[in-house]
Amino acid sequence: MHARWMPILAAVVATNAWAEEIRKPPIDDLSAGMPTEEDANSWVRMTNGEWLWGEVIGYRNDAVTVDSDQFGVMTIDMADVAAVWNPRSFEWARRGGEVYSGPGVITDGVVRVLDREGGEVTFPLDELDGLAPGATREIDRWSFYVRAGVDGRWGNTEQFSVTTGVGFEREDARTRFTLDQNSAFGTSQKEETVNNHRVDAEFDVFLTRAFYLVVPGATLYVDRFQNLQPRVTTQVGVGVRLEPAPAYEIGFTGAAAYQYVRYFSVPTGEDRFDHGIGANVGVYSEWDVTEDIDFDIAWSSTIILNDLGQTSHHASVTWAQEIIPDFDFDVSAIYDRVESPPPLEDGTEVKSDDFGLVVGVRLSL
Repeated sequence: MHARWMPILAAVVATNAWAEEIRKPPIDDLSAGMPTEEDANSWVRMTNGEWLWGEVIGYRNDAVTVDSDQFGVMTIDMADVAAVWNPRSFEWARRGGEVYSGPGVITDGVVRVLDREGGEVTFPLDELDGLAPGATREIDRWSFYVRAGVDGRWGNTEQFSVTTGVGFEREDARTRFTLDQNSAFGTSQKEETVNNHRVDAEFDVFLTRAFYLVVPGATLYVDRFQNLQPRVTTQVGVGVRLEPAPAYEIGFTGAAAYQYVRYFSVPTGEDRFDHGIGANVGVYSEWDVTEDIDFDIAWSSTIILNDLGQTSHHASVTWAQEIIPDFDFDVSAIYDRVESPPPLEDGTEVKSDDFGLVVGVRLSL
């Protein structure tokens, strides 16, 4: 086929795909009625008059997230949206602390919710702080993932390592809870060379669309080769989550922190326990490069004011490619540092820096 016809063919294919997604909406004027939970579909009307059929799954930072059978998960800026018709039962968080439960409509800068307890409620769109599914079923508030990776080399050398991870998240219109656990094991020439475990937990309470309290957060880290048995950090603080663009999110956290450390071994006469107070600061970014590719970066530092040598840092960079729905191939680079780790009982020095590369697959539900 001549190259000059390729753009025309691509446009025809894209137009046909979009046409399959444009279906007859429930009513011509969404402001004239209210959806009920018996309605099957959610609808988004764009400012250019086109209709998108799919499942509305969230709203934050002036953007609505829609899961479309044809186009996958999309985050659309509300500046491009004329109306949203949502028959699913949601929790609608309004500025000031009110949370309404039920289906609703967004149109002409106004939110109308058919609240289960108070009937129809109307308020301006700029007072909508968040929108989350699962007002009727607790299970709908939860998400889950499991990941695994294996690396090996045999022949002149024998090396083997395995990484595992599991995580949970619960989110409603006002709160978010996350729990992540990651472990790594490895051997070289039949001797153990890697053995570490990390658990991160955090409970957030959103006060506005972007500003939230961390009450509390905690990290447990065990690593035989960093001489940590374990290191436990707890913190209480604040966070900010921003979306400069529909496909990009960035966040910052700052918290007061307490750290407890127990070492596997220390030189004779030294204390195996350390306690410290300080501050935890962190930053992260999440970028949906395409519908199938994600690129995430995170950094956190725990600064121990009464013993700066125990200050620690943790960073990760992750690239993930969706293979099939809910199933990803990902690559992560991990960095951990302790400023001045104490030596082992026999005087062996413990290195400050640890690096890791994890290649694996991830299943999200």
